[in-house]
Amino acid sequence: MADQGQMTVTAESISAEDKTILDASLTNKEKVMMSARLALAQGEIAELNHSNLVLRLAIKYKLTDGDSIDNITGEVKRKISK
Repeated sequence: MADQGQMTVTAESISAEDKTILDASLTNKEKVMMSARLALAQGEIAELNHSNLVLRLAIKYKLTDGDSIDNITGEVKRKISK
């Protein structure tokens, strides 16, 4: 009776040169992934800082719904109710 579902696994080693290249590749991948996570976190911080500044300016200049600050000129554009 033959065993079904079992597999024989053999192992062999790659060359030292290939192992060095593989290790360097893994290290580079981890470094790039860490940089990407850092960049994402920094982007989120910048977004929060910008939102906080806009909120503070809205309070300072008593902006209401529909008012805006032009990002290029810095002019406050107020919605005029009729």
